[in-house]
Amino acid sequence: MLLTIDAFVGDEKVKTADGEKEKQVLYFKEDVPKMIMNITNGNTLTQLYGSHPEGWVGKQIQIYATPVKAFGKTQDALRIRDFIPKIVIDLNKWTSKLMEAKNLDEMGKIWKSFPQSVAKNGDMIQRKNDLKATFTDNTPTDKESTA
Repeated sequence: MLLTIDAFVGDEKVKTADGEKEKQVLYFKEDVPKMIMNITNGNTLTQLYGSHPEGWVGKQIQIYATPVKAFGKTQDALRIRDFIPKIVIDLNKWTSKLMEAKNLDEMGKIWKSFPQSVAKNGDMIQRKNDLKATFTDNTPTDKESTA
């Protein structure tokens, strides 16, 4: 399951088998329950996105269930996969936004408004450069403008 981190709470009171305890909790933008953190998942998040939880907000993680031995029995536990999920980008949507530009300055402003996941995508960069070339090819040279 792919989830987007909405908030991290460092000390939230939660009910456990041993009564109420303060735990670290993740909340998600998707309509799913909060996730009470454990050492394993905390270490995975730190490996993926750094040791500052405020930097985790807006990041995506993939959750899966795996059997673990705990408290004398085997049970399923939620784990965070140890890789950053690949984000699928609708290149046509973003290309059409770029095509609305009437000149290079407008294109630059539109490009700067794109999320990093789009602006760092290699295929999108190629599309931007191809469109950029159409502006530079249609720009008159000094000789042409004085003729």
